[in-house]
Amino acid sequence: MLILYTKLEVKRHDIFLDSGMIDPTRDSKGCLKVNFETFETSEKNLFVVDACNIDPDQVMIAAGQGASAAMEIHQRTLIDHGI
Repeated sequence: MLILYTKLEVKRHDIFLDSGMIDPTRDSKGCLKVNFETFETSEKNLFVVDACNIDPDQVMIAAGQGASAAMEIHQRTLIDHGI
């Protein structure tokens, strides 16, 4: 099955970060760069999925990315609490 992704333009969904003086690394189009294993940005403990990162924008992809990020956050919480 071949799936085609079309990106017409990049619309930032993370402008609220600007007022918090948080400046994660972005690509040349302004999309947030993430570690695609954890979905963490260059800012420690700032995770982003789907429309805020450089991956294709689709609901099913966002759901999977959200689950992956949640597992990473849960694991870190357990480690922080010595569990």
